[in-house]
Amino acid sequence: MATPSGRSSPCAKKSPAKKSRRSKKLAGPVAIVVGAEGKGLRKPVKGACDALARLPMPGPIGSLNASVAVAIALYEAVRQRGAR
Repeated sequence: MATPSGRSSPCAKKSPAKKSRRSKKLAGPVAIVVGAEGKGLRKPVKGACDALARLPMPGPIGSLNASVAVAIALYEAVRQRGAR
């Protein structure tokens, strides 16, 4: 979902996406879109996203709390930007 300011909008989803969050470029201007816990993103929102990302979840747990997923995505964005 490209915004009027030119930001890209990678969207997090709990079902398998083709690429993990580490392969997404989060160093530039982005809007990270996260769906509701349990239901995820609505189809119109998901369809408007530029890309879909997932957090690898080994083991029996299939998804994270939405706030935890956002924290991990924001941490990755800061890491890619080289913040110390």
